[in-house]
Amino acid sequence: MHSSEISVVIPTYNRAHSILRALESVFSQTLVPGEIIVVDDASSDDTAQVLAPYADRIRIVRHETNAGASAARNTGIAAAKGAWVAFLDSDDAWRPEKLARQLAFMTEHGTNVCCTNCALIWPDGQVEPAYRPYPPRMEIGHYVWGCFTCPGSTLIARRDLITAVGGYDLRYPRYEDWDLFLRLADHPEVVLGYLNEYLADVWRDSSANAALVDKGLDLMVDDHLERLARREKTLGRLFRAAIAFARSSNETARGRYLAAIRHLAESFMLAPVRNEAFRIILWPFLKRKCLGTMPR
Repeated sequence: MHSSEISVVIPTYNRAHSILRALESVFSQTLVPGEIIVVDDASSDDTAQVLAPYADRIRIVRHETNAGASAARNTGIAAAKGAWVAFLDSDDAWRPEKLARQLAFMTEHGTNVCCTNCALIWPDGQVEPAYRPYPPRMEIGHYVWGCFTCPGSTLIARRDLITAVGGYDLRYPRYEDWDLFLRLADHPEVVLGYLNEYLADVWRDSSANAALVDKGLDLMVDDHLERLARREKTLGRLFRAAIAFARSSNETARGRYLAAIRHLAESFMLAPVRNEAFRIILWPFLKRKCLGTMPR
């Protein structure tokens, strides 16, 4: 794989205030990608004016009506000329050697779908180096727990493989990455990789719409639980534990703490040993809340 074969896809909606941070991080890469595609999902702010001076360095594709991040990513995939696509959300940023380090890793390990670690930037200014103790080669057993590898801003994948599994599912208002990776993990040609280096900065927004989270989780259960359980009984049980953990987080955000505790207990009962959601999400969350991290 050569960097000239990579199409960078940046979906954006009303992020005139942050899109340049994302773009500058791509311009600053030590390896230059073949093209940069910005999909403007019908922004109503100054996004068009902010992007205009860069028209000779990027391709701008604009939706006439707002269709959501999944549709914008699919539009970018369809417009891409490269054999590989690299995704970056318009409020995040890559570190300068992101593409170089990730491409070298993918070549070394023979992977064709790969994410990296990242630093999480919280609204209060705290910086949390994400705790993602995954191996270089990942399998479906890692992804039944959720999609914690920030693919919106760290994923590089062979474009034809994403197309082969149908791209992003537009029904999902949340958890579209989780759904995509469970489908990718089932594809016989996909080799999932993970580079445990901090190569992106991901700005977190804690204001998720709880009703949309519920809808996304319901879709995940409908689409994947029976299939995973048929594949391997243990996968179905661990997936149920992951769903219960996600519902606990959503109830906590609503302030429904008794319901949150019930879902958390359900997750633990389903997977009392090596519960990956507890290990990767809950423990770092408690550590950050109790001990804090250094401000950025």
